[in-house]
Amino acid sequence: MNFKAHHKFVHRGKRYVLNIEDMAASMIGDDTWRVLQAAPSFAFPRLSQEAGRDLRRLDLIASENKEAVESANTTSTPIRNIALFITQNCNLACTYCYGKEGGYGSSGHMNSATARKAIDWLIKQSGDIKTLGVAFFGGEPLLNFSLMKKVVEYARQRGAESNKDFEFSITTNGSLLTDEKIAFLNENKINPIVSFDGSKDVQDAQRPFKGGQGSYDVIEPKIRKLLETFPNATARGTLKGATKPKEVTVALNNIGFRSTHMTIASPSLFDAPDKRMEEECGSRSMTTDLDLGAEDLLVSIKSRDADRLSWLKENGDLVSRLTAFVNKEKKYFGCGAGRAYVGVDNTGGVFLCARFVGTKEYKLGNVFEGQPSREKYMNSPIRTVEECKNCFARYICGGGCYHENVGASGAADKPSVSYCRIMRRSVEMVAYAACQLTDGDRKYLSQSGIVRSRSCPFDFPA
Repeated sequence: MNFKAHHKFVHRGKRYVLNIEDMAASMIGDDTWRVLQAAPSFAFPRLSQEAGRDLRRLDLIASENKEAVESANTTSTPIRNIALFITQNCNLACTYCYGKEGGYGSSGHMNSATARKAIDWLIKQSGDIKTLGVAFFGGEPLLNFSLMKKVVEYARQRGAESNKDFEFSITTNGSLLTDEKIAFLNENKINPIVSFDGSKDVQDAQRPFKGGQGSYDVIEPKIRKLLETFPNATARGTLKGATKPKEVTVALNNIGFRSTHMTIASPSLFDAPDKRMEEECGSRSMTTDLDLGAEDLLVSIKSRDADRLSWLKENGDLVSRLTAFVNKEKKYFGCGAGRAYVGVDNTGGVFLCARFVGTKEYKLGNVFEGQPSREKYMNSPIRTVEECKNCFARYICGGGCYHENVGASGAADKPSVSYCRIMRRSVEMVAYAACQLTDGDRKYLSQSGIVRSRSCPFDFPA
């Protein structure tokens, strides 16, 4: 007997199975588990009543004709978002910086001519897309605040001429925020994302100024000032070594952030390969937090605790992944890198994404020469990468992060072990949670709007 692609796992002493292609899951009994363990040698007449019921309910029995598998859209996608490196200088010396102290191998400010050309190039590349995104990046972008103001003005002007709308964001370390700059961000609807690592001891250890001085006491009051105007600003915390995600999240919440996003420190591509290493401690801590998070999520759903669910949605990925699973929304790419989104460096070079700026192997072109070379990134990793093709987490993961892959394995198409560990456990916890939902629970999540997807604040979506 043959079965459709599936994954079995145990959680809290119970057995579960995930129908991968159909994005469905169920708790199963011992008989069903044994049948799936023995496949494909198990003969249909030998099925117990329990096993037959479970397998039919999950539609796991494969027909004689091979099931058709959906394919990803591999057509060329217009570029609609850029990370604009208006400077490749920084005033911090973060211990884990993947951009080599913010210089990305070539420090300096972007000039006005290059910035204008980048906006013109984006408009041309976007085709019929009406809403375009510009993320001010660095380095620390507020070091070149004068150019940021010019870019916003020019983009608004060119947008009006081209029937395009521009949306702006900025990723900042917060150290240079002032009343004037906060007012400018507010007046121009520039969404701020603040890189900050939580408590004073962690922030000072991981994100000191270049002279070695701790940065917490300088930046924390500026963040509080920012949050008065932008209460929904997102904090991006980076986990390094034994740093615990929950502790970082609580510290950020205590400062006033409602929305937080955790990421594991990425190896710098500017280091020699033998000096790169994956943050295994951080990844293992995150998998433990996923187990606890799933229970927290279920308790909140069952008790109809809208405030807690809203917090979980803004401070983790389980809610958005549960949404995708429940709605059977398959993901074919990890993000929009090389497809809808690219990074533009301070000289106009176009790169796979913001994290790859300065790495020649992942340079796609430049804004002065027109069409970038990005054909290879139109193919879905879950259809082309061996490790992804048969992975049970593929439709929630989409193939992962190219930068994480290169940093860990040296190749964009070879997944990071730690990233895969986190994603697989996340999918198991999402499947487990989905199995506990009643029709009433699902209706509540839908009607309350809680199950809407939460976008990653670092990378633009595909």
